[in-house]
Amino acid sequence: MLNFGLVRRVPGMAKLFSILMRKLLDFTDYKYQKLLINNINIVEDFELAMRFENSKILGYLKNLGRYIFEQKAYDSENLVLIGNSLDGSYVTTSESIISKKWVAIGIGSHFQFEEELAKLGNEVYGFDFNITKKFISNKRIKLIKKYWGSLNSNSLITLESIFEVAGILQSDEWNLKFDIEGSEWHLINQIFAQGNLPKIIVGEFHQLIPRFNDSNLDNRQNLLKQLYEHYNPVFVKANNYSAYVATADLGLYDALEITWILKTQDLPSFSAKPMPTSHLTIVNDKLKPVYPIGHLLRK
Repeated sequence: MLNFGLVRRVPGMAKLFSILMRKLLDFTDYKYQKLLINNINIVEDFELAMRFENSKILGYLKNLGRYIFEQKAYDSENLVLIGNSLDGSYVTTSESIISKKWVAIGIGSHFQFEEELAKLGNEVYGFDFNITKKFISNKRIKLIKKYWGSLNSNSLITLESIFEVAGILQSDEWNLKFDIEGSEWHLINQIFAQGNLPKIIVGEFHQLIPRFNDSNLDNRQNLLKQLYEHYNPVFVKANNYSAYVATADLGLYDALEITWILKTQDLPSFSAKPMPTSHLTIVNDKLKPVYPIGHLLRK
């Protein structure tokens, strides 16, 4: 038992005791450790799926390789990193960042992407019910405290209503960014219901690693196929906070940041050659390595 009288009598003991108690009661790393445990569970679930649903899972991974990693040729010099070195930056095209209208869904505390877009002259409409920090005053940024949802309510807004709020007409050119922690798989279909497709989509796609008895697997696969039919995936980056798995052919993180360009933007249709993209890649978790993604055995 700690002798509190000793704390009072010995010089410096109170300060030492204060430091030790802060260390003892420090739970700031709890969220990170919980994430690591969750990643282990995802990998174990994937291994179980590979054992009992092998043909189904391999078919899914084959399609994923086609829809995401078989990028079309695009000059990497026309790709730019918007934001800064923190988690909150995304890659888009140099053509998309000058006087364009952006809808940015899912902001939270990372708003460097939106802030830089506004400084470059873009009009940005940001949607997130839990916006935790205020933007630097910029008239080009409009914040709406609502989630993207399947209906309209006090906390939810559909993409159709987002069009109305942002004043997007069917003839307008616009771009979309989202990071909504897996909810995208229930909402992406709204993009194709509007008629006026965004020219650029930058988004973080979650839950890409197949789980055992995964009831949403077909839906994710179908939505990625629909995206691939309309868009070319020109940049893919691993979010290495998420779980990682690898088969004989494919390396995959559970979360990937993907930049898609509408196919009507006159992008060449031949297969891409390896592009130097190190200047575009920010490592999310600097404590962990980044493993290879995409087709592992192809030259």
